[in-house]
Amino acid sequence: MFLTPGSLNTDAAWQEAFKPFKGADKRRELYLGKGERKRLIDTACEEVQPFLRALCLLPLRPGSLASLVARDFDKRTRTLTVGKDKNGSPRQIWFR
Repeated sequence: MFLTPGSLNTDAAWQEAFKPFKGADKRRELYLGKGERKRLIDTACEEVQPFLRALCLLPLRPGSLASLVARDFDKRTRTLTVGKDKNGSPRQIWFR
């Protein structure tokens, strides 16, 4: 979705409804292979690398991962509680 250009100092751009991008009506089936993921992580700045590694290891969306805090992991039960994900409700991930 995108907005037509408007004055940045006004709310003019928000007066118009969003318009979909042409051809963006389906789910993307993009997957990076192991080598591509490694290259992405290796070329990213040092501060971003842990976040990218976690995205490669956990079945989470970037926003869900970014909202996690240490207390979301229960060491005793080896579970990670994800507060909100795509469907808006909490879920748990168990680690063996």
